[in-house]
Amino acid sequence: MGWKLGGDLGEATGRDSGGKRSRWDFWQGRLKGFLMGVIMTCSLLLYALPSGATDRLPPDRLPIDRPSADSIPSSQSVDLLQVDLAKGAQVFEAQCAGCHGGGGNIVRRGKNLKLKALQRNHVDTIATIAQLVQTGQGNMSAYRDRLSPTEINQVAAYVLDQAQKGWK
Repeated sequence: MGWKLGGDLGEATGRDSGGKRSRWDFWQGRLKGFLMGVIMTCSLLLYALPSGATDRLPPDRLPIDRPSADSIPSSQSVDLLQVDLAKGAQVFEAQCAGCHGGGGNIVRRGKNLKLKALQRNHVDTIATIAQLVQTGQGNMSAYRDRLSPTEINQVAAYVLDQAQKGWK
């Protein structure tokens, strides 16, 4: 039983002269299936951790708790006139300008802080901006552990104010 060689480099096709699969191809397929089963089983076991299992996880690996509805301001509770925009600007410069300088975004071009993008992404109120700052999304980190609720409201109001002014 001879081997057919294929390609310019002469690699084995895994078929014998009768066109049947070789034993290696057979066992290689079985091994791939077995390994995929092991990976899926481990993934499911890790997903279904018992409630106390996270006590042993390092702090940066703990599951994220989403804030309650009470901790996120409603659009009626925060008004641009009630918020100190100067302090919002200070918070923005210290925490946000590294990625969002001038209302842009150095990580994802379409996710900038211009009014059109905020409206397109449904983040065009103080409450929705504050929620995004608080919880983060995608590549953006959550800031609820770094900023107080007042600072989050201030920076959210500042972002909306600047977006309405065209970041000038």
